[in-house]
Amino acid sequence: MNIINKLMQEFPIEAKNIGPSYHSDTMVVFRPNVTVDTPTVFDSYHFVIPSSPSSPGLIVDKKTFQLTQDRLFPTNPGQVLVCPTAREVKEFTAIFIDKQTVRDTCYQICRKSEINFINNNYVLSNYGRSLIRQFMDECTNKQFGYEFILQSLSMQLIATLIRELDSSIKIQPFERSYDEKANIKRSIAFLKDCYNSNFSLQEIAKTANLSPYHFIRVFKAETGKTPFEYLMDIKIERAKEFLKSKQYSITEIGLLCGFTSTSHFSRVFRKKTGLSPSEYRDIIG
Repeated sequence: MNIINKLMQEFPIEAKNIGPSYHSDTMVVFRPNVTVDTPTVFDSYHFVIPSSPSSPGLIVDKKTFQLTQDRLFPTNPGQVLVCPTAREVKEFTAIFIDKQTVRDTCYQICRKSEINFINNNYVLSNYGRSLIRQFMDECTNKQFGYEFILQSLSMQLIATLIRELDSSIKIQPFERSYDEKANIKRSIAFLKDCYNSNFSLQEIAKTANLSPYHFIRVFKAETGKTPFEYLMDIKIERAKEFLKSKQYSITEIGLLCGFTSTSHFSRVFRKKTGLSPSEYRDIIG
């Protein structure tokens, strides 16, 4: 059962239509518009980020916490959660991540799977916030290969949370081996060959004989980019080649490069180059 279906069983009845959601099989981002005063227990890791100064409080295992604007507050599977009062809220983000996915990633990082975050208000880095925004964008656009991107983003977010939040475990130092670094070359070749195909994070990690989490870390250490960022760069470089050839329309080039809509292709192209595809084609003559 994926996480959204599990949550629908765990939510109180009055909270089942609380706002828009963005989800993969293992992670959900909600923008709730109400809080409920019914005690609730989730089997997932749960994080809230209030963006309003009038943030609601939260009772966790009978202990009351005041949530702080723009700070992230974590809770763990099995904790009893309840808001002091049911009320409408604005600019409020709630994130749920599958328990086993967090623990599997934690084991890959520090060889310990049981992790409990300390209930407190934390500053989440700009990098962590950007991962959440990218996750929501990918869920909205659902471009070709978005499942791979969602897997990568959720795993990077889990690792960021483990690094930045106080918890019951300590992260062990990480050292790369020569074989790991050499295997990244195979992964780069795979991305260049299959840039317009649909594949999962697990599949590309296998090309380097690494777990998904360590693959992301080693890949970024070797290239300076995440696999997702590297893949986007390949797509845009290939698009430039197609634009220079003038054999295809801009819509056709977007499809050839793995984008399922011209608007998304144009948006990514402009973000990478500062120009729209048509402007780029005009400049190169």
